[in-house]
Amino acid sequence: ALFMARKYTKNPYMIACQRAYHGRTTLTRELSSAGWRTVPEAHPSGVRFTPYGYCYRCPFGKEHPGCDMECARYVREVIRTQTNNAIAAFIAEPIQGVGGIVQPPAEYFKIVHEIVKEYGGLYISDEVQTGFGRTGNKWWGIQHAGVEPDIITLAKGFGSGIPIGGFVTRPELAEDYTIADGFATFGGNPLSCAAAVAVIDIIQESNYLERASKLGNELKKKLQSLQEDHKIIGEVRGQGMMLGIELVKDRNTKEPATQEMLQVMEHCREKGLLIGKGGLDNNVVRLQPPLELTSAQIDESCSILSEAFSKVEK
Repeated sequence: ALFMARKYTKNPYMIACQRAYHGRTTLTRELSSAGWRTVPEAHPSGVRFTPYGYCYRCPFGKEHPGCDMECARYVREVIRTQTNNAIAAFIAEPIQGVGGIVQPPAEYFKIVHEIVKEYGGLYISDEVQTGFGRTGNKWWGIQHAGVEPDIITLAKGFGSGIPIGGFVTRPELAEDYTIADGFATFGGNPLSCAAAVAVIDIIQESNYLERASKLGNELKKKLQSLQEDHKIIGEVRGQGMMLGIELVKDRNTKEPATQEMLQVMEHCREKGLLIGKGGLDNNVVRLQPPLELTSAQIDESCSILSEAFSKVEK
């Protein structure tokens, strides 16, 4: 997708968001800044970064909605000062996963999209984690913002455990994208493709889009209830079946509770609940359960989380 955008626009500049995560290949790793860098690496020529809409830790020290979405408008400053006033593409996750389940206000994406189009760029929505109904009611997370991307990247839920990845775009953008440009040893694997088709059928037949919304709302409300009882919870955020709990030592200073996060993970594991961690400081509980989650499982999970929070707060 990234190569196609550069080829179509004949421009090398790519803009990604701070704290983003897009993969582990050479280029996608260099478009990522979620804290997973294990060796010193220089970002390749043409890669630029802009702030993401992380309202809980606003990089400009402001509060939404009285901020005029400065984080979104800053992309124009990046383009004007760090490119030749034109870009190949802007890439972003509708909800940052590895970055800590961070979801900007919907207007963030609308403003950025307008600026990207103004400077001739393509808008790439990385739906590897948010796609295939995870955010509820919609197939793609970006649809909740009312933005129509030029390219959507897919994986993870695409095969529901079977390895497959790809991207979707318009014919005119892919006209010059040749077989040689996208060739891969395991590309077009028939087993993976059959699994992906089955996943799409099952999501439609079982109404998983609506289910993700309904049960996601139920889970989020219970997590927000936990926030009232546990001072270690700084914020509960996310949408559908992609929710996060940011843990802090102090709600006023927002100091990340990194060590406490490890203790919470271990307690949950011992009780049979597997959770993820994310955020630049590894202090965010990541909850991205299967779309067939049940209400009983939600109750049990929240009970285990409550025990874990009580234990680390002592």
